[in-house]
Amino acid sequence: MPDLTGQSIGRYHIVAPLGEGGMAVVYKAFDTRLESDVAIKFIRKENILPNQLERMTARFEREAKRMAKFQHPNIVKVMDYGEYQGSPYLVMPYLPGGTLKDLIKAHGGKPFPYEEASRILAPVARALQYAHEEDTIHRDVKPANILLTKGGQPMLTDFGVAKILDLDEGNTLTGTGVGVGTPKYMAPEQWKNQVLPQTDVYALGVVLYEMVTGRVPYDAETPAGVLEKQLTEPLIRPSRFVADLPQEVEGVIYKSLARKPEERYADMGAFAQVLEKLAMGALTPNPVSQAVKRDETTIDYGDGIPPSSSAKSGQSEKSAVQTSSTASVWEIPVAAAGQPTPAAAQRERTPTPPPYIPQPPSSAKSAPSQKSTVQTSLLLGIGGIGLLILIVIIGGVSWLLNRPPTLPKWNTRISPKDGMEMIYIPPGEFLMGATDSDSDAGSDEKPQHKVYLDAYWMDKTEVTNAMYQKCVADESCQEPHEKQSYTHNDYYGNSQYANYPVIYVDWSQAQAYCKWTGGSLPSEAQWEKAARGEDGRKYPWGDKSPTCTLANYSGCGEDTKAVGSMADGASPYGVLDMSGNVWEWVNDWYGENYYQNAPQKNPTGPDSGTVRVLRGGSWDYGSRNLRAARRFWYDPSLSDFNFGFRCVGF
Repeated sequence: MPDLTGQSIGRYHIVAPLGEGGMAVVYKAFDTRLESDVAIKFIRKENILPNQLERMTARFEREAKRMAKFQHPNIVKVMDYGEYQGSPYLVMPYLPGGTLKDLIKAHGGKPFPYEEASRILAPVARALQYAHEEDTIHRDVKPANILLTKGGQPMLTDFGVAKILDLDEGNTLTGTGVGVGTPKYMAPEQWKNQVLPQTDVYALGVVLYEMVTGRVPYDAETPAGVLEKQLTEPLIRPSRFVADLPQEVEGVIYKSLARKPEERYADMGAFAQVLEKLAMGALTPNPVSQAVKRDETTIDYGDGIPPSSSAKSGQSEKSAVQTSSTASVWEIPVAAAGQPTPAAAQRERTPTPPPYIPQPPSSAKSAPSQKSTVQTSLLLGIGGIGLLILIVIIGGVSWLLNRPPTLPKWNTRISPKDGMEMIYIPPGEFLMGATDSDSDAGSDEKPQHKVYLDAYWMDKTEVTNAMYQKCVADESCQEPHEKQSYTHNDYYGNSQYANYPVIYVDWSQAQAYCKWTGGSLPSEAQWEKAARGEDGRKYPWGDKSPTCTLANYSGCGEDTKAVGSMADGASPYGVLDMSGNVWEWVNDWYGENYYQNAPQKNPTGPDSGTVRVLRGGSWDYGSRNLRAARRFWYDPSLSDFNFGFRCVGF
């Protein structure tokens, strides 16, 4: 295809080439009507069989219209389409951050930390989940098709190109006889021109493997060479390249790269949840026995089963696998049917101790001796009163030293709309973010800095089902997206759970509720100050490590609990449930580097973004997420059984 630089195609002036592949060329262009930069992808017609060109053009128009209807924050929007000198083209926003391929190259082939790789790929998985729900399979997931915004947010592109170039009846527009895709990232079934949602799971698994290890799992000079290795060679363990890679992470990679589609994650949503948990460092192992049957004669790990950790010393991995027809699949716990909850997984891992049976005292200690009885009587007779006084004094001192802390009584008020008790948070400075010494802190929590906030009122607990129902009855709120919780089918609307946190509300629903009460969702700064006070403590209750009496988090229960159940975990202001139970939506857009230049007075987050912030952890997440400085982000249009909220007033 000739260079188009400097030419004008309708309203688009071609500025410079951005990149090219075997089937397309991408240019940066200027939209003279909207006065903005765009990217134009031209399909290379020289690679299309002449007798297929007309049919491909018709399909291109249908798919372009279909893709233009996609609405997802991590999918590159199709703005326009057309044809120039016989080559169809798509017009999309210009994203200056380059591609994930560029980022991997700039990393010099070094492995990414698994948390960072998962953080980048989790939104991509959510984008693919959305596409699958719209009956669209990408077919060509790879780093070159993952663009990055200026702020580093991943954006998936090229949804329609593979489908446009691939015919339904087993032939291809390229005449190769093989389904369109990129060999290094193609699933085994794709070589047979069969595509499923799990085909995209495999491709994203390859990208995860590449980021975590610094190399793709199978590589060769020709497509046929890649296919041969994929079908005949075992998958090299990621821990061979990253010695300290947790086994749970390795298990996630194996499962996503299983040769058989039915042995991968059931759908992209399940894979997305796993990646989100990995991004947060939630590494609870969940050995699911009998999850995948294994042929005893198979001696490699290419079917997605991670190596057994139970092989005896001196026994090779190969022989260890041959001795067992069933292996455990290591997964991060996700909310999917048939999978155990975190508490259930904990029970599977920890043997139940035998019941305690009281034993009668031995004959040697069955009764005090006559000598000791006489001595005791004599002591009481001589100094009984003094001894009693001493006991009372010692007991009183002990009680004073060990009594539960008494929380100060803060100014409170009752919200007239929903009956919520609100606590006054006084004006002043506090320490926001995490220190470098906090090993659990993410880079987006740094640097720790002083922030001044004006006074405000904070909901004492998370908004409950009963409170939210009042807003729905007032026709100011929409019902939650789902009415069940993780373990209760009739969670919302059942009086038994009236005092439990409302869940399955997206960001807009949460904001609408707070507006109905006369307030708003808190800013990140308002949420964090109410959680930790002014002394920079790690958790709402202080620096003491979490326990199940302080917060409801993974391993403490199998679902949400009634609000206010964890009084011992109160913040310095007396605000409850700031750690655990449910993640809480806040008002701010997420900015990874926002703290570096955030204003010191009443910060409200970036002016725009693609994902919103949640705070506080939940019953389904690990203890590191209970830290007051922890930041989590999510698509504001989506909801989850882990998500709730509370409001602020002024």
